[in-house]
Amino acid sequence: MAEPREARSYRLGFGITAWKIGLVGTFIGSILVIRTLVAYSWDPTIFLAFGEEADETLSYGRALLHEVDPRPALGHDGKFFFALANDPFLLDPEDHAAVLDRPTYRAQRMLYPTLAGGFGLFPPRWVMWGMIVVNVLALGAGTWVTARYVEAMGGSPWWGLSFALNPGVLSEVTISGAGVLALALALAGVWLLRRNSWVGATTAFTLAVLSREVYLLAVLGAGLWLWKRDRRRSVLMTGIPLVAAGLWAAYVRWRLADLPTSSPTIQEIGWPLQGIVQAFGGWLRDPFDLTVGLVVAVVAALTIIRTVRMPTLLDLTTVGFAVMVFFLTRQVWQSYFDISRAIAPVLTSWVLSALRHTQATLPSANPLIDWPRCRRSRSTPTSPRPGTSPRRSPRWPKG
Repeated sequence: MAEPREARSYRLGFGITAWKIGLVGTFIGSILVIRTLVAYSWDPTIFLAFGEEADETLSYGRALLHEVDPRPALGHDGKFFFALANDPFLLDPEDHAAVLDRPTYRAQRMLYPTLAGGFGLFPPRWVMWGMIVVNVLALGAGTWVTARYVEAMGGSPWWGLSFALNPGVLSEVTISGAGVLALALALAGVWLLRRNSWVGATTAFTLAVLSREVYLLAVLGAGLWLWKRDRRRSVLMTGIPLVAAGLWAAYVRWRLADLPTSSPTIQEIGWPLQGIVQAFGGWLRDPFDLTVGLVVAVVAALTIIRTVRMPTLLDLTTVGFAVMVFFLTRQVWQSYFDISRAIAPVLTSWVLSALRHTQATLPSANPLIDWPRCRRSRSTPTSPRPGTSPRRSPRWPKG
């Protein structure tokens, strides 16, 4: 039997397949790493993002790595993941977790430092390189998963680069953040769920939550989509990541009960729109930040509207992040670097939505995925299928 047109459309042009696009994603990550190393005299400690003004973590880094190239001000997340990667199971919190500004909050994100630290077996210099390598591999894996998802739609796997070229994802690579791994796992959960592998999807979503707890938003969205199709599995798929995150959080609080917290546990979430209003004054001094901030706000608002109108699996999985950005505080909204990381899942989803609408309007669109309901033009008469009544129209899957 001949292969359907929509199933083979992605093979047009040079035989590109998803694994090749995954290699392109890995190549992009490698080039970014090399470019950064060249700019900083081949010093890999720049990826750990120690800050000149963060004396405690800077001293910690110098004690383990001797020479450290710090970043301006307080640095960024990589310095905390480095401390966690040296002791991922919090067996010696006085030596490692004690340098965290918010120990229980930081330690909840355990998967990335656990992998980078070789489950606590790597020496500090190996840990540093492990953090870089894990993010580059996660960038390639996330690109591959996105390309596979698009292939299932009958689209070109080149659309998988919407992951590798996501500015929020690339920002995470430069500071050794956990967002690359978390988003790759969340998209793997979406892809596996569309393949009716709810066990695999549950596993992927659980690992995403253990990478960054905010991906509970993705789990809840995917669970809502599955609720209309299989309520028992929806409860299990939502409940297992919640239980896993809760158990690890309880363990973290037990192990770190004696450590003081140097700053409030929640700094990124505030009243609706408060962060945008407070950041606006700073944006006026930097046109680029102003442009990015306004674009992010518009994209987030349109994402919410689109999801309400056409709640597909991918939209439901990422819309929680679009809602969340309106509750973020000034420290996140102030810089394009931070706000792009916060909205990274929405950016990839937004790019793929362009393909979705293109596919939905094509006569040969693939109906196997949960795109919006395909509609035929009323002005174009259609001939009935053989053996069907002229009044009966073909069935199209619901979005």
